[in-house]
Order: sequence, then C-alpha cells, then structure tokens
Amino acid sequence: MIVEVKRFFACVGLIAMATGAGVRTGGAADADAPRVVTKRVMPAYPDLARKVHAIGKVKLTVVVTPDGKVKRVAVIGGHPLLVVPATEAAQQWLFAPASKESSELVIFDFSAPE
Repeated sequence: MIVEVKRFFACVGLIAMATGAGVRTGGAADADAPRVVTKRVMPAYPDLARKVHAIGKVKLTVVVTPDGKVKRVAVIGGHPLLVVPATEAAQQWLFAPASKESSELVIFDFSAPE
C-alpha cells in the first residue's frame, strides 16, 4: 500500500501545474560558499495538495557532483504531499562546476495557489 501511495503522489506531481512555489538556496553543509545554481526547475503544485490547501516549506539537502549535477536528494522536512514534487524538481537542477562534491540546502516555499 505504501508503494501505491508513493506512486500516486509521484504521478500527481508529474501531472500537476506549477503554481505559487518559491525557491531559496542556502549555505552549503560544509564551510565553503554555496554553489551558484545555473538551472532551476520549479516543482508542480499537486492537485491533491491544492484540494486540501497544503502549504509550507519543503527543505532538502542536495549532493552536487563537481560537474554541477545533482547526485542525491535527501528530505529534511516538509508536508508529505509536497515532498515528491519538490524532490523531483531538485533532481533536475544544475549548479556551477566546482573542484569537489558539495552539499547544498534547497528550500521550496509552496504558498496557497491563486
């Protein structure tokens, strides 16, 4: 049943239109300065989340390879209906190249859709 729920939320996230989602990147987990984002993908606001008026922030940690691709996304917190679309969007981000792998904080702010 859990797999079915995850699959449902993944499908809803892929189908829904993106509305009202803001993004903020923060300092890297290590002492280095945050990497520059060169490509941002905004998450879709799922229809189910819209129906239940789910809003809030989804906090993620993304591990970025030296060439700027997202290697891994870990959820720190957020509304369960918003986590899947936020994760899928973050996986598509690109960052400026760097000399080593880094960990970046990404926060998506889902506000009430208009």
